[in-house]
Amino acid sequence: MNYNQPNYIFLDIDGVLNNHKPLENNTCGINKENIAALNLIMDECDPFIILSSAWRSLIAREDLSLRGFEIMLQTHGLKCFNKLVSHTRFQMFQDNREEEILEYIIDNRIHNYVILDDLPLDFTNLNIPAYRFIKTDPHLGLTIEDAQKAISTLKEPPNEAI
Repeated sequence: MNYNQPNYIFLDIDGVLNNHKPLENNTCGINKENIAALNLIMDECDPFIILSSAWRSLIAREDLSLRGFEIMLQTHGLKCFNKLVSHTRFQMFQDNREEEILEYIIDNRIHNYVILDDLPLDFTNLNIPAYRFIKTDPHLGLTIEDAQKAISTLKEPPNEAI
């Protein structure tokens, strides 16, 4: 088989691109150190981004367009021009992130991906290999070590099928 599949990142924001510490305005922003770590993955693997974060509600509720969200990430330094391609399904007051990610993978026939999230997601019964989930420390966000794991995963041809 000719391995030429695009790479994807299922991206959470809080606890991945920040450390949950509120700014002066009482909101959690985006940290430049976490952006730098994500940019390593962007540079090495050229992935598309699927937003799986609760922040996807901004797009689903039409407070921001997908392109507007991408521009917001770019203003924080993320190298993501034309890379934010979609978000997982969003339903108000329901968050079953694991099933929403699996649904997106199946519906869009995605083979090579990583999931970046600080939540203790459980993919055990969903046929998603554990190595594809990179759990970040919510007090640190995405680190260089986390980024290196993601790069290794994305550079290795997938050997499982959903």
